[in-house]
Amino acid sequence: MNNDEILRSNGLKAWSTVVNADELDKHLADIGQAEVNAQLIQKMFHMFPLQNRGKLLFCGCGTGQLFDYVSPKEFSNYTITFSDVNPQFLDKLSNRLITHDFHNYTCVIDNIEETNIKETFDGVATVLVLEHIEWKKGIHSFVRFSPKNIYIIIQDQDEKADTI
Repeated sequence: MNNDEILRSNGLKAWSTVVNADELDKHLADIGQAEVNAQLIQKMFHMFPLQNRGKLLFCGCGTGQLFDYVSPKEFSNYTITFSDVNPQFLDKLSNRLITHDFHNYTCVIDNIEETNIKETFDGVATVLVLEHIEWKKGIHSFVRFSPKNIYIIIQDQDEKADTI
């Protein structure tokens, strides 16, 4: 394995098994990232909505902490598939959605770089994922889903920042 492969492998392991769901939520809330992400994704969907009953894939959805700041009901016109590499994150997301009485979704453990999802979607959304993966593979997967809209939020990473 070369250095890039080792880093990607360690990054995938970190996000799928090491990073704790509650600690991630706390960190994103403490720095205001969850609220900003919620506002941005909500704005994107208002500007470029999918058709009613459209199918949405939310890749690398994490714990769904953005739903602490925007109601999942905002997305009630869509059938949503949430995917992430970490089953703990998906469990926390499911609990959040149940709390909000939101039921029009499925959760799938999946790595967007090497996705096993075979469906097509009207829209694909991802928040703070591309900067943590081999982004060209992620974009290739998005395009393969044949979406009308792709919603992407990325964060400019400081080279000195300690990120996974």
